[in-house]
Amino acid sequence: MRYEVWTWNVDDIKGYEDAYYPNKFEEDLEKAGHCYYTLTQYGNLAGESESEDEAMTMAMRAEDDLGMYGMVFIYDRVEKIFFN
Repeated sequence: MRYEVWTWNVDDIKGYEDAYYPNKFEEDLEKAGHCYYTLTQYGNLAGESESEDEAMTMAMRAEDDLGMYGMVFIYDRVEKIFFN
């Protein structure tokens, strides 16, 4: 599968930043593939897809489930980037 949909709730993000330092989560998302394993250890895999459209649909559903209490990003295994 090319695309992975990852979610992090508020506690996941807080745990990540407690382990590293404040605002490290968003900083590491921008580094993409370099921090993939560190970021995903604190996240939850919500789905996988070969289609970007299908991944976007899964991401929207995951955002609905989280509401304003977390973050959802799609990881492209080929480009090695997180996006939403």
